Amino acid sequence: MPGSLPMRAESALPPARSKELERQLEGLQWLQIAFVHEVQGDLSWHGFAGSLWHGVLGAALHDIDAGAYAALYGAQDDDTRLWSLVPPLVEDEWVPAGACMTSQLRLVGPLMPLAGACVAAFAAFGHRGLGSERVPARLVDVQLHGPWGPCTLSDTPAAVWCGLDVWDDAQHGATDTALELRCHTPLRFKHRGEVCTEVPAFEDLLRRAIARVARLLSAQGLEQRFMAEGEKAGWLDWAGLVPLLHSEAVPVRVPRYSARQRREMVFEGLGGRWLYGAPATRALPWLRLAQCLQLGAKTTFGFGVIECVAVQEPV
Repeated sequence: MPGSLPMRAESALPPARSKELERQLEGLQWLQIAFVHEVQGDLSWHGFAGSLWHGVLGAALHDIDAGAYAALYGAQDDDTRLWSLVPPLVEDEWVPAGACMTSQLRLVGPLMPLAGACVAAFAAFGHRGLGSERVPARLVDVQLHGPWGPCTLSDTPAAVWCGLDVWDDAQHGATDTALELRCHTPLRFKHRGEVCTEVPAFEDLLRRAIARVARLLSAQGLEQRFMAEGEKAGWLDWAGLVPLLHSEAVPVRVPRYSARQRREMVFEGLGGRWLYGAPATRALPWLRLAQCLQLGAKTTFGFGVIECVAVQEPV
């Protein structure tokens, strides 16, 4: 209408969850395993701890269980791998002897039965060693992190996460407030083949979160269209009204040596904190799924570890 004011996100509502989406989220399940290693000597590395953990895990798994190695490290597209890694969240590239370092592994759907082989591979860090000096790292603790707290390895059924439960739990916090996204490891997005170096608009961030869920469902052979007609468009149209209020963006370049290609490569990404205006928190169900399953590319190297927090907008 001529002379009318543009609609604000506060006066619009995202679509209600459809039965189709509800059914698909119920089929999205995963395990989250936490490992604590105690390094037996001073440990240093070049670049990003995620690259180091990814490489040693792969080498150990290759020796322990060829089938598990093929399932995790085989020649599938990186975006559709049904696992992700949370590396030790340390800022320095050096830790002293005796320090403990915590990492996590997430296994989705068909990969959950491989938890035992993966635990054995993480235990092998003790004799394989880490870094160029091959510093032994003794596995001192393993826990399944379930939706309701830590579980033992013998209690695996209680530790299974379900996408529908995560959505329902996040829905309680989906209010008309602003949202801060904190990057604990770099986020790597691409647009037309180029790595994004600017903070995404909220609509693009939500599109990536939806795509992450869609790819994981598709990789398990579930339905390609997992939402009702117009449901995704409704979410994105609403998200297009949510403003970016503030950002502390940190471009990141992560060097790593590829044993397969026998050369050093660089992974680019984006870190920092980004504040989206009210009512961004209404999208918390999608973003909490992204928080649980990681977001963007190179998640098996430890990229895409985020935290989403409801906050009050600055006055």
